[in-house]
Amino acid sequence: MPNGLTVHGFGEDAEGELYALVTNSSANGTGGIVYKIAPLRLTIHVIDNMLDISWPASGGRLQTQTNALSSGVGTNWVMCRVR
Repeated sequence: MPNGLTVHGFGEDAEGELYALVTNSSANGTGGIVYKIAPLRLTIHVIDNMLDISWPASGGRLQTQTNALSSGVGTNWVMCRVR
């Protein structure tokens, strides 16, 4: 998660919508942010040897990281350049 945030729990409401609780404090701290987890359809095209990725939702961010296969996923996420 960006900005030192960690996921502390997940929940589901009566309509089946999924949520994640994240904080930048310990698990027994107070406060936090609740994110709604929504399905998202990506549109992907190859244009002039470049990968073009778009999505219909406003406010979305695309992040990436490059690690050795032996490292796996880490915490070094960076924002992708947007043109």
